[in-house]
Amino acid sequence: MFIYRGRFLVDGDYIIEVDKYLANSLKRLLLGYNLKRDISVDFADEFKLWSVIPYSMIENSGQIQEVNDNDSIEQLQTFDSDDIKLVADPRVGSKFFGYRLLTRLGGLQIQDIGSIIKCQSKNKKIKLMELSVGDYNRLKYQLGLAEGHNDILSGFYYPFELNGDYINAISLNKGLINN
Repeated sequence: MFIYRGRFLVDGDYIIEVDKYLANSLKRLLLGYNLKRDISVDFADEFKLWSVIPYSMIENSGQIQEVNDNDSIEQLQTFDSDDIKLVADPRVGSKFFGYRLLTRLGGLQIQDIGSIIKCQSKNKKIKLMELSVGDYNRLKYQLGLAEGHNDILSGFYYPFELNGDYINAISLNKGLINN
């Protein structure tokens, strides 16, 4: 689940990215905790989501390695506007799993988002290619990332069982005083 804050509709809004099979359950859960605030939970179907993954992660037969070359998408600048949001993937960082692109400008093919990505790069030599869902899942599993109802079966899991420490889902600094 990813949370995007503000700038899309009005600054007081949040967009929560969640598996489409779990969206209704999450909506019921959030509305169940609505005590004395006037909140609304709606589906944002007008947005399209893209995952922009470093090319060398796929090019090297799925072997995981850090991206340091000049052609990498590591050169991208994050972007935030009313219609487009480009952020580094918060789980394992942009060097391994790239960026999340959320847009309501449409686009169902790689050519539709190519101009958005290239105008955000520092060196204009970004290679873009469309991958299958199978390639995305293979890389996701190699990195130890679990997302969606197929990866996390219903039941109780400790965060460490799902690599919560690796994907920045656990803070080990809570309660510590930093001088």
